[in-house]
Amino acid sequence: MYWLYKPAIFLFFLSFRIAALFRNDAKKWVEGRIGWQDKLKSFIESIQQKNTQRIWIHASSLGEFEQGRELIEKIRGHHPDKILILSFFSPSGFEKCKNFSFVDYVCYYPSDTYGEIRSFIELIKPTLVIFVKYDFWFNTIEILNKKKIPYCFISTIFRESHFLLNPLFQSLLNKLKLANQIFLQNEMSYKLLKAKGFENIQVSGDTRLDRVYRIANENKSIPRIDLFCDRERIFIAGSIWESDLQIIQNSIRKAINDHWRIILVPHHTDEQTILNIEKRFPGQSIRYSQLSQTVSIPILIIDQIGYLSKLYKHCLFAYVGGGFGKGIHNILEPASHKKAVCFGPNYQKFQEANDFINQRIGYVIHNSNELDVLFGELPEKQISINTSIDKYIQKNLGASRKIYQYLVSKGLLRNEE
Repeated sequence: MYWLYKPAIFLFFLSFRIAALFRNDAKKWVEGRIGWQDKLKSFIESIQQKNTQRIWIHASSLGEFEQGRELIEKIRGHHPDKILILSFFSPSGFEKCKNFSFVDYVCYYPSDTYGEIRSFIELIKPTLVIFVKYDFWFNTIEILNKKKIPYCFISTIFRESHFLLNPLFQSLLNKLKLANQIFLQNEMSYKLLKAKGFENIQVSGDTRLDRVYRIANENKSIPRIDLFCDRERIFIAGSIWESDLQIIQNSIRKAINDHWRIILVPHHTDEQTILNIEKRFPGQSIRYSQLSQTVSIPILIIDQIGYLSKLYKHCLFAYVGGGFGKGIHNILEPASHKKAVCFGPNYQKFQEANDFINQRIGYVIHNSNELDVLFGELPEKQISINTSIDKYIQKNLGASRKIYQYLVSKGLLRNEE
C-alpha cells in the first residue's frame, strides 16, 4: 500500500494548492508555506553553534497543540538547553501559536511529499520527534526510520472504524510498529493495536486533562465578570454554533423565567455571529465588551476570545457546543472546574464524553425538552457530581508526567554534559 501512498499524498497536497484559488482557508495554507526553506535555514544557521538536542513536536491544529502543550512546557522547564521546534499542519493552529514562548521556532509542516519532508528533516536534524494524537504522515515516518531518528506519538486514540485497522492498510499500520512508543488514551486503543501485533504501546491517558486542570487551578479572575455573575444561578453555553442555538434557545428562555442567568460563548466572535445571537433574544442580552456595571439583563454574550476555560467556574452546569455538527468541543474544561456538562449527540469520537456519560457527570441532549430536565435536576445533584468529577480527574491526571518520565528513562531526553 505504501507504493500507492506516495502518488496519492502528492495529489492530496496538490489539491490544496488548487483549492487556494477558490477558498480562503486553503489560500492561507499555501501562502503560509511560501519560503519555508529559507526561513528554516535562517533559524538553523542561528543555532548552529549550540551542541544540544533538537526536538521536533508536530501538532495538526490548535486542539492537538493544547493536547501536547503540557508536555512541551514540562520539557522546556526541565531542559531549558534543548532546541524545541513546533510545526503545524493548519493555518489556525500556526496563527494562534506562532509566538508561543516555550519553543524556539514555530513553523508550518511543509507537506508529506517525499522531497519536501526529507529536506525539512535534513535541515532540522532532530534527535527526537513527538507527534501529537494521530497525524500519521508515512513519508515522514519512512524517513525517520531510515535515519534512525526516534519518534513517539502521544494522546493517540484508535477506534474499530479507524482506516488503518482495515486489512487493506495493514502495510501502513505496520510502519507504526517502528515508533519508539505510542502513548494511547484508552484501553480500547491498546486492545485494538495489541491484536495487530503491536508491542510499542502503553496507555498513558489524555494529556489535555493535565492542561485544563492546571488552567482551572490558576485562579485567574476575569475582569468585571462578577458584575454579571454575583450570587446568581449561572448556565454557560460554550463554543456554540448556530446549530446549537437552534436546539437550546427555547430552554434558555424558560430558564430565564426561572431566574437563571445565561452566558453564551460563541465559537466565532465576529460581528455577524454576535448580531445573530442578539436577534434571538431581543432586549435580553448584553455584550461582555459593554459590561461596565451591575446589570439586570439575563444574558451575557462573550464577544472576546480567551475567557471560556476560566468562565466555567462561575456556572452550576454547562453546555458545550459542536454536538449538532461535526463533533463536540472541549468538555474537559467545565469538568476541570467540577461542573456537570451536557452536549449534542455527535460525541462518539471523544473518549471523555463516553466516560462522562457512564459516570453520570455528562449528559447527551437531543432536544430542548431534555435540556429543560437538566435545568431542573442538576442543581440538586451538585454535591454528588462534584465528588464523581473529582474522582475522575484524580484517576486520569498525569499523562504528561508519564510520557516525560518515559522519554527520560529511555534516554530520549537527556541532560547535556
